[in-house]
Amino acid sequence: MVKLISVALLSLLSAACFSGPGWRKASTVVLSGLMVLCTAFAAQATEFVLSPGLDEHNLSSSTEVLVDSTNTLELAQVLAQPESRWKPVTTETPSYGFTDDTYWARFTVNNVSSSEQQLLLEVGYALLDSVSLYQRKTDGTFLVQKAGDGIPYSERVMDHRGLLFPVVLAAESRQQFYLKISSTSAMQFPLQLWPVVDFYENDQYHVFWHGLYYGIVFVMVLYNLFLFARIRDRVYLYYVMYISSFSLVQMALSGFAYQLIWPGAVAWNSASIVVLGSTVVLFACVFVQRALKLRTSFPLLERFLGIIAILAALAAVLGLFAPYSIMIRFTVVLIIVTCSSILLISYYVWLQSKRQYAALFALAWTMFLFGVLCLALNKFGLLPRTFVTEYAAQFGSALEIILLSYALAERLHEANRQGFKAELKARTANEALLAEQQRHSLLLETTVAERTEALEHALQQVQSLNVELRELSTTDTLTGLRNRRHMDDILQREFLRASRNQSELSLILFDIDHFKSVNDSCGHLAGDQCLQALATAIVPLLRRPPDEICRYGGEEFLIILPETSCEGAIIVAEKIRQRVASLSITTEAGPLQLTISLGVSCFEAGQTPNASLLLRQADEALYRAKTGGRNQTQVAGRDTDSNS
Repeated sequence: MVKLISVALLSLLSAACFSGPGWRKASTVVLSGLMVLCTAFAAQATEFVLSPGLDEHNLSSSTEVLVDSTNTLELAQVLAQPESRWKPVTTETPSYGFTDDTYWARFTVNNVSSSEQQLLLEVGYALLDSVSLYQRKTDGTFLVQKAGDGIPYSERVMDHRGLLFPVVLAAESRQQFYLKISSTSAMQFPLQLWPVVDFYENDQYHVFWHGLYYGIVFVMVLYNLFLFARIRDRVYLYYVMYISSFSLVQMALSGFAYQLIWPGAVAWNSASIVVLGSTVVLFACVFVQRALKLRTSFPLLERFLGIIAILAALAAVLGLFAPYSIMIRFTVVLIIVTCSSILLISYYVWLQSKRQYAALFALAWTMFLFGVLCLALNKFGLLPRTFVTEYAAQFGSALEIILLSYALAERLHEANRQGFKAELKARTANEALLAEQQRHSLLLETTVAERTEALEHALQQVQSLNVELRELSTTDTLTGLRNRRHMDDILQREFLRASRNQSELSLILFDIDHFKSVNDSCGHLAGDQCLQALATAIVPLLRRPPDEICRYGGEEFLIILPETSCEGAIIVAEKIRQRVASLSITTEAGPLQLTISLGVSCFEAGQTPNASLLLRQADEALYRAKTGGRNQTQVAGRDTDSNS
């Protein structure tokens, strides 16, 4: 359409230049109208052409938005609105901050493929109160689906923490969609269109990161609860309440809380962010007051945090009754003021007291403040909604939780140290009446005991590190099998034992057929995945404790079978070959089928002078298996083979 208008503009422009005054005047009017029309068409969002093979389709560039300031428009009225009211989305994520307006969005999807497409439309902000999807059907009517945290969870179209809508596109069809969005929370609605399988594959990574974060919180909660039960210092209880309430806020923001904890509590779900966010501020202030010992050292700062704690308590109560749109703004501002204040207080206490735990507090709150600021500015619409802005608070709080736990441990250590010094001072004063020789003996015994304990602790750490280093030095990092260095030691030991006891010993040396072509055509990552899958499949076949398998080098593997005859080794080799041939290995390049070639050598007393010869015989048998057509087992000293 824009191209046709452009051609018309050029034609009229030429006519105006070479015609009379009347024609020029008429042409000028028509030209102006066409230019306005061309501008309007250029500003419209383009339809989204569904391309097969893409994992995720961002619909921002194909979306137009209409703002309903009256909050009264229905679909029929929206369809009748002039095109000039529809504004294209100019950012990657539609984000409009806190607003009381209702937003309508529309987009068109063109399925150019010859097959029906089963898709999921994701509205990537779980706190939207109400989202209605209108899909135009072939008869002109609309299919309506609803979601949002303002309706019972059981009424959602799909059982998921996010806002999802199933979408079916007929083959070679073009369909138009409308979204009606209203919310007292931040107005942002990133739209992605997913193939169903791709969505759930991507979603499992998000679930993993959430699980890792909540796992860290759970461990720290248990650890500090145990400390509180043992020490009876309430600072640990306040810390537990602080990180527990913050983790609940994160669960509410991500939709997990509505899905798993309170799916039927619609009213509470709407107020939970305000109530829990204010609770976080309350316990944060009380915790910092206690942890930094502000009452005794900095009473003015203690009173300041006390005022913020009172405001937070009031906000938590009002959050149950007052309008959410007002309270959420107040809560966000309160969180920013609190975090900034605690950060400055932590640095001030550190600079004044020179205490190490105060420095750790300052560092912890620095990490946390960055994440919270990103989240708050994102909710105000000052920062776009991206992975960093959405998860910055979790990343920062995870680091903060760890650092604060370490700071509490350092605080406890300092208290113990001060207590020990006070006790030693009192003991010294009491013992001043004793003879000089007794005093010196007591100090000497104390010093020796401390140094002995320190040396024993250091020795235990060194021994533990040596065990870890020895394990790392003998393990192949890619497959988890033993490496060649470890296997050389085992082979020499088993060979000497077999020679001494005149017992049987067999080796199986094998490698992957055409592995170089796998790396060349599919990539080294796919090759690594093949090696890992191969190791995982073979280990269960070696059931005896003495049997050992290692990655001998590249795609070569060596198996040592003590007290195993040639016939037994051949049976094991064939089981391994058949198992590998039956595998379908999933890689980034797609499923792969592999085969292996195996060489078997057996120890015979009096004929095999050393382990190196036994290994060379296995290598020669492997070479014969390779030159004989691959995917077979060859035995050293025999002409027979086993193949598929």
